[in-house]
Amino acid sequence: PKTGTFISDTQKIIPPFACRNRSRDQAPVYSRETPREILGKVAQGYALDASGMALELGNERAANTVLLGILSTAFEFDEESWLAVIEKFVPPKSVEINRKAFVAGRAWVETATVPEVKAICAPVSSSKAIIRNELEIIPQWCKGCDICVRMCPQRCLTLDEGQVVNFARPDECTGCRICEWLCPDFAIKLHKVEVAQNQPAETVMEA
Repeated sequence: PKTGTFISDTQKIIPPFACRNRSRDQAPVYSRETPREILGKVAQGYALDASGMALELGNERAANTVLLGILSTAFEFDEESWLAVIEKFVPPKSVEINRKAFVAGRAWVETATVPEVKAICAPVSSSKAIIRNELEIIPQWCKGCDICVRMCPQRCLTLDEGQVVNFARPDECTGCRICEWLCPDFAIKLHKVEVAQNQPAETVMEA
């Protein structure tokens, strides 16, 4: 694009569904373009750690206001006009942090640089053992809420006739722990066990 202004927070939030291979030592299949490469495709652009700046100011949730401060420099309105609008529309208790975030964003433009972000690499494990994902299910605690079934990235779980969670596709489990983290009744617990190479990699046990 030859017109317009591109602004981006460099914070990476990689959802589980973006990780096509969640097995051990695998890098996420996610955009590998660096901020410098992306900014090279636009006429005018800025990339910065807005979330980090907002956190240093006192509240990470003000990151968007940092970005707004940067965006405001592309318009002819004066700073006080922007601050008046912010004070009018944000919750009273957050006026001060949003004012600071906005001013910080405007000030950052004066010394803007392109951040150098390292490519995403998979961590290298020192262990070469195969990991077996043992899913411990406590039927008495499961109330069939279906949260784990719907949120499992690999669709490993189902509900049986009694509306109790069932580990239907253990061979597809990557041990991401989403089911364990989201279960409101603590009915699921994942155990990662190192096994010999000739043993199956996944299994399930019921308590």
